[in-house]
Amino acid sequence: MRFLFVFFMLVACHASSFSQHLYQNLPFFNYLINTRNYEEAGLLLNTLEDADHLSIDSINYYKGKVFYLSQNLSEATVSFNKLSNPNHPLFIQGSFYNAFCKSHLGEYQSAMHDLQQLTLSDSLIVNLRALQLAGIYLLDRNLHAFDDISSTFNHKYYQTSSQEKSFLGIRNDLGNYKRKSPFLAGVLSAAIPGMGRIYAGKTGLGIGTLLTSAVFALQTWESYRKDGVKSARFIIFGSIFSIFYVGNIWGSVFTVKISNAEFNDAVNHKILVDMHIPLRSIFN
Repeated sequence: MRFLFVFFMLVACHASSFSQHLYQNLPFFNYLINTRNYEEAGLLLNTLEDADHLSIDSINYYKGKVFYLSQNLSEATVSFNKLSNPNHPLFIQGSFYNAFCKSHLGEYQSAMHDLQQLTLSDSLIVNLRALQLAGIYLLDRNLHAFDDISSTFNHKYYQTSSQEKSFLGIRNDLGNYKRKSPFLAGVLSAAIPGMGRIYAGKTGLGIGTLLTSAVFALQTWESYRKDGVKSARFIIFGSIFSIFYVGNIWGSVFTVKISNAEFNDAVNHKILVDMHIPLRSIFN
Protein backbone atom coordinates (compact mmCIF):
# COMPACT_ATOMS: atom_id res chain seq x y z
CA MET A 1 0.00 0.00 0.00
CA ARG A 2 2.79 2.42 0.92
CA PHE A 3 4.61 1.52 -2.31
CA LEU A 4 1.57 2.51 -4.37
CA PHE A 5 1.31 5.81 -2.52
CA VAL A 6 4.97 6.58 -3.16
CA PHE A 7 4.65 5.58 -6.82
CA PHE A 8 1.65 7.79 -7.54
CA MET A 9 3.17 10.73 -5.66
CA LEU A 10 6.33 10.45 -7.75
CA VAL A 11 4.28 10.37 -10.94
CA ALA A 12 2.40 13.44 -9.81
CA CYS A 13 5.61 15.27 -8.95
CA HIS A 14 7.14 14.36 -12.29
CA ALA A 15 4.10 15.53 -14.20
CA SER A 16 4.18 18.92 -12.51
CA SER A 17 7.95 19.30 -12.12
CA PHE A 18 8.20 22.17 -14.58
CA SER A 19 5.74 24.23 -12.58
CA GLN A 20 6.91 23.35 -9.09
CA HIS A 21 10.04 24.14 -7.13
CA LEU A 22 12.03 22.10 -4.66
CA TYR A 23 10.59 23.69 -1.55
CA GLN A 24 7.05 22.87 -2.60
CA ASN A 25 8.10 19.21 -2.63
CA LEU A 26 10.04 19.22 0.63
CA PRO A 27 7.19 17.77 2.76
CA PHE A 28 6.95 14.75 0.49
CA PHE A 29 10.75 14.52 0.23
CA ASN A 30 11.02 14.51 4.03
CA TYR A 31 8.33 11.84 4.18
CA LEU A 32 10.42 9.65 1.87
CA ILE A 33 13.53 10.26 3.97
CA ASN A 34 11.77 9.56 7.26
CA THR A 35 10.35 6.30 5.88
CA ARG A 36 13.79 5.38 4.46
CA ASN A 37 12.62 5.38 0.85
CA TYR A 38 15.99 6.74 -0.21
CA GLU A 39 15.83 5.53 -3.80
CA GLU A 40 12.45 7.20 -4.30
CA ALA A 41 13.75 10.40 -2.68
CA GLY A 42 16.62 10.42 -5.17
CA LEU A 43 14.21 9.95 -8.07
CA LEU A 44 12.14 12.88 -6.85
CA LEU A 45 15.24 15.10 -6.79
CA ASN A 46 16.13 13.99 -10.32
CA THR A 47 12.71 15.09 -11.59
CA LEU A 48 13.24 18.53 -10.08
CA GLU A 49 16.86 19.07 -11.06
CA ASP A 50 16.21 20.40 -14.58
CA ALA A 51 13.09 22.31 -13.59
CA ASP A 52 14.47 24.11 -10.55
CA HIS A 53 17.64 25.89 -11.63
CA LEU A 54 17.29 28.42 -8.83
CA SER A 55 17.60 25.70 -6.20
CA ILE A 56 20.47 23.71 -7.70
CA ASP A 57 22.59 24.00 -4.53
CA SER A 58 19.64 22.81 -2.47
CA ILE A 59 19.12 19.86 -4.80
CA ASN A 60 22.80 18.93 -4.60
CA TYR A 61 22.65 19.16 -0.82
CA TYR A 62 19.60 16.92 -0.58
CA LYS A 63 21.08 14.47 -3.07
CA GLY A 64 24.19 14.27 -0.93
CA LYS A 65 22.01 13.78 2.14
CA VAL A 66 20.13 10.92 0.49
CA PHE A 67 23.39 9.17 -0.43
CA TYR A 68 24.75 9.84 3.06
CA LEU A 69 21.69 8.34 4.74
CA SER A 70 21.80 5.31 2.45
CA GLN A 71 25.53 4.93 3.33
CA ASN A 72 26.71 5.50 -0.23
CA LEU A 73 29.39 7.88 0.98
CA SER A 74 31.44 8.15 -2.21
CA GLU A 75 28.37 9.33 -4.15
CA ALA A 76 27.45 11.65 -1.29
CA THR A 77 30.78 13.46 -1.64
CA VAL A 78 30.17 13.90 -5.38
CA SER A 79 26.93 15.77 -4.66
CA PHE A 80 28.24 17.74 -1.68
CA ASN A 81 31.28 18.81 -3.71
CA LYS A 82 28.91 20.55 -6.16
CA LEU A 83 27.78 23.04 -3.51
CA SER A 84 29.10 26.32 -4.85
CA ASN A 85 27.51 29.20 -2.97
CA PRO A 86 29.01 29.81 0.50
CA ASN A 87 26.03 32.05 1.32
CA HIS A 88 23.48 29.31 0.68
CA PRO A 89 21.72 28.35 3.95
CA LEU A 90 22.61 24.67 3.45
CA PHE A 91 26.26 25.22 2.46
CA ILE A 92 27.63 24.86 5.99
CA GLN A 93 25.65 21.72 6.73
CA GLY A 94 26.68 20.22 3.41
CA SER A 95 30.34 20.98 4.11
CA PHE A 96 30.17 19.26 7.50
CA TYR A 97 28.47 16.18 6.05
CA ASN A 98 30.95 16.18 3.18
CA ALA A 99 33.89 16.28 5.59
CA PHE A 100 32.43 13.38 7.57
CA CYS A 101 31.91 11.26 4.44
CA LYS A 102 35.46 11.98 3.30
CA SER A 103 36.81 11.11 6.76
CA HIS A 104 35.00 7.77 6.56
CA LEU A 105 36.62 7.19 3.16
CA GLY A 106 40.10 8.10 4.44
CA GLU A 107 40.31 11.39 2.51
CA TYR A 108 41.58 13.31 5.53
CA GLN A 109 43.26 16.28 3.84
CA SER A 110 40.21 17.05 1.72
CA ALA A 111 37.93 16.70 4.75
CA MET A 112 40.05 19.16 6.73
CA HIS A 113 39.97 21.63 3.85
CA ASP A 114 36.17 21.50 3.66
CA LEU A 115 35.93 22.49 7.31
CA GLN A 116 38.75 25.01 7.45
CA GLN A 117 37.43 27.03 4.51
CA LEU A 118 34.14 27.74 6.29
CA THR A 119 33.39 31.19 7.70
CA LEU A 120 31.47 30.57 10.93
CA SER A 121 29.88 32.89 13.45
CA ASP A 122 27.73 30.61 15.59
CA SER A 123 29.79 29.46 18.60
CA LEU A 124 28.16 26.01 18.67
CA ILE A 125 29.09 25.40 15.02
CA VAL A 126 32.62 26.70 15.68
CA ASN A 127 32.83 24.19 18.52
CA LEU A 128 31.49 21.44 16.25
CA ARG A 129 34.17 22.22 13.65
CA ALA A 130 36.89 21.92 16.28
CA LEU A 131 35.46 18.55 17.32
CA GLN A 132 35.29 17.28 13.72
CA LEU A 133 38.86 18.42 13.00
CA ALA A 134 40.01 16.74 16.21
CA GLY A 135 38.38 13.51 15.05
CA ILE A 136 40.11 13.73 11.67
CA TYR A 137 43.47 14.29 13.37
CA LEU A 138 42.88 11.16 15.46
CA LEU A 139 41.93 9.16 12.38
CA ASP A 140 45.12 10.39 10.71
CA ARG A 141 47.06 9.60 13.93
CA ASN A 142 48.33 13.20 14.02
CA LEU A 143 48.41 13.43 17.80
CA HIS A 144 50.37 16.70 17.87
CA ALA A 145 47.69 18.48 15.83
CA PHE A 146 45.00 16.87 17.99
CA ASP A 147 46.65 18.19 21.15
CA ASP A 148 46.66 21.70 19.69
CA ILE A 149 42.99 21.74 18.76
CA SER A 150 41.76 19.81 21.81
CA SER A 151 43.10 22.63 23.97
CA THR A 152 40.07 24.61 22.71
CA PHE A 153 37.60 22.05 24.10
CA ASN A 154 35.46 23.75 26.74
CA HIS A 155 32.74 21.09 27.32
CA LYS A 156 30.23 23.94 27.14
CA TYR A 157 27.70 22.39 24.78
CA TYR A 158 25.80 19.23 25.61
CA GLN A 159 25.76 18.30 21.89
CA THR A 160 29.56 17.89 21.85
CA SER A 161 30.78 17.60 25.46
CA SER A 162 30.55 13.79 25.64
CA GLN A 163 32.46 13.41 22.38
CA GLU A 164 35.14 15.85 23.52
CA LYS A 165 35.75 13.70 26.60
CA SER A 166 35.68 10.55 24.49
CA PHE A 167 38.28 11.96 22.08
CA LEU A 168 40.60 12.81 24.97
CA GLY A 169 40.32 9.22 26.16
CA ILE A 170 41.00 7.87 22.67
CA ARG A 171 44.03 10.13 22.38
CA ASN A 172 45.42 8.61 25.60
CA ASP A 173 44.75 5.11 24.30
CA LEU A 174 46.62 5.89 21.07
CA GLY A 175 49.50 7.48 22.94
CA ASN A 176 49.85 4.51 25.29
CA TYR A 177 49.39 1.82 22.65
CA LYS A 178 52.57 -0.06 21.86
CA ARG A 179 52.35 -1.28 18.31
CA LYS A 180 53.45 -4.89 18.05
CA SER A 181 56.25 -5.74 15.62
CA PRO A 182 55.55 -8.58 13.14
CA PHE A 183 59.31 -9.04 12.70
CA LEU A 184 59.86 -9.45 16.44
CA ALA A 185 56.94 -11.89 16.62
CA GLY A 186 58.58 -14.01 13.90
CA VAL A 187 61.94 -13.97 15.68
CA LEU A 188 60.37 -14.97 19.01
CA SER A 189 58.45 -17.83 17.40
CA ALA A 190 61.60 -19.01 15.64
CA ALA A 191 63.39 -19.11 19.00
CA ILE A 192 60.50 -20.64 20.98
CA PRO A 193 57.40 -21.78 19.06
CA GLY A 194 54.28 -19.97 20.25
CA MET A 195 56.12 -17.03 21.82
CA GLY A 196 55.21 -14.72 18.95
CA ARG A 197 51.51 -15.34 19.56
CA ILE A 198 51.95 -14.80 23.28
CA TYR A 199 53.70 -11.51 22.44
CA ALA A 200 50.67 -10.60 20.27
CA GLY A 201 48.38 -11.11 23.26
CA LYS A 202 47.07 -14.53 22.21
CA THR A 203 48.40 -16.38 25.26
CA GLY A 204 46.18 -19.46 24.99
CA LEU A 205 46.95 -19.91 21.31
CA GLY A 206 50.65 -19.43 21.97
CA ILE A 207 50.74 -22.04 24.73
CA GLY A 208 48.83 -24.47 22.52
CA THR A 209 51.34 -23.91 19.71
CA LEU A 210 54.24 -24.46 22.11
CA LEU A 211 52.84 -27.73 23.47
CA THR A 212 52.00 -29.08 20.00
CA SER A 213 55.47 -28.17 18.71
CA ALA A 214 57.02 -29.86 21.74
CA VAL A 215 55.07 -33.07 21.07
CA PHE A 216 56.18 -33.22 17.42
CA ALA A 217 59.75 -32.31 18.37
CA LEU A 218 59.91 -35.11 20.95
CA GLN A 219 58.44 -37.62 18.49
CA THR A 220 61.02 -36.56 15.89
CA TRP A 221 63.88 -36.90 18.39
CA GLU A 222 62.63 -40.28 19.61
CA SER A 223 62.36 -41.52 16.01
CA TYR A 224 65.88 -40.38 15.26
CA ARG A 225 67.32 -41.89 18.43
CA LYS A 226 65.64 -45.28 17.97
CA ASP A 227 65.32 -45.72 14.19
CA GLY A 228 67.87 -43.40 12.64
CA VAL A 229 67.71 -40.53 10.19
CA LYS A 230 66.62 -42.69 7.25
CA SER A 231 63.66 -44.31 8.99
CA ALA A 232 60.14 -43.64 7.71
CA ARG A 233 59.04 -42.73 11.21
CA PHE A 234 61.72 -40.02 11.51
CA ILE A 235 60.96 -38.63 8.06
CA ILE A 236 57.23 -38.44 8.79
CA PHE A 237 57.51 -36.81 12.21
CA GLY A 238 60.41 -34.60 11.09
CA SER A 239 58.38 -33.35 8.14
CA ILE A 240 55.34 -32.67 10.31
CA PHE A 241 57.44 -30.80 12.87
CA SER A 242 59.17 -28.73 10.16
CA ILE A 243 55.88 -27.74 8.55
CA PHE A 244 54.35 -26.89 11.92
CA TYR A 245 57.46 -24.94 12.98
CA VAL A 246 57.51 -22.79 9.83
CA GLY A 247 53.74 -22.33 10.03
CA ASN A 248 54.12 -21.22 13.64
CA ILE A 249 56.52 -18.44 12.55
CA TRP A 250 54.29 -17.16 9.74
CA GLY A 251 51.21 -17.54 11.93
CA SER A 252 52.79 -15.35 14.60
CA VAL A 253 53.63 -12.65 12.06
CA PHE A 254 50.05 -12.58 10.76
CA THR A 255 48.61 -12.72 14.28
CA VAL A 256 50.48 -9.54 15.18
CA LYS A 257 49.38 -7.82 11.97
CA ILE A 258 45.77 -8.78 12.66
CA SER A 259 46.06 -7.62 16.28
CA ASN A 260 47.33 -4.20 15.18
CA ALA A 261 44.61 -3.94 12.52
CA GLU A 262 41.89 -4.90 15.01
CA PHE A 263 43.03 -2.19 17.42
CA ASN A 264 43.11 0.46 14.69
CA ASP A 265 39.73 -0.59 13.28
CA ALA A 266 38.10 -0.47 16.72
CA VAL A 267 39.58 2.97 17.45
CA ASN A 268 38.57 4.35 14.04
CA HIS A 269 35.02 3.05 14.46
CA LYS A 270 34.73 4.79 17.83
CA ILE A 271 36.11 8.05 16.41
CA LEU A 272 33.67 8.02 13.49
CA VAL A 273 30.72 7.31 15.79
CA ASP A 274 31.74 10.23 18.00
CA MET A 275 32.01 12.47 14.93
CA HIS A 276 28.64 11.35 13.61
CA ILE A 277 26.48 11.75 16.73
CA PRO A 278 26.77 15.55 17.10
CA LEU A 279 26.25 16.05 13.35
CA ARG A 280 22.89 14.31 13.51
CA SER A 281 22.04 16.05 16.79
CA ILE A 282 22.79 19.60 15.59
CA PHE A 283 21.74 19.50 11.93
CA ASN A 284 18.63 17.30 12.13
